[in-house]
Amino acid sequence: MFFNTLGTLYNTQKSLENFTSQVENKLFLTIEDVMNLTGWSKKTVENLFNQNDFPSCDYGKKKIVLTLAFINYFMTPHKKDA
Repeated sequence: MFFNTLGTLYNTQKSLENFTSQVENKLFLTIEDVMNLTGWSKKTVENLFNQNDFPSCDYGKKKIVLTLAFINYFMTPHKKDA
């Protein structure tokens, strides 16, 4: 059990390092950036960007989200709309 916990912590650390390396020089994330970070489909990410409580905005023809706002959004629990 102890080694399973260590393995989980190691994998979490590696995932966090991967995430950090992908966003460290980006102030804003696009739909494509979020797709690459999460592995979600374009439609899923577009739906996320169109949610009223998600902190995205339109920049010309692109939708963007402040990287810090993206991180903060996923640090708080959200309920699915019924």
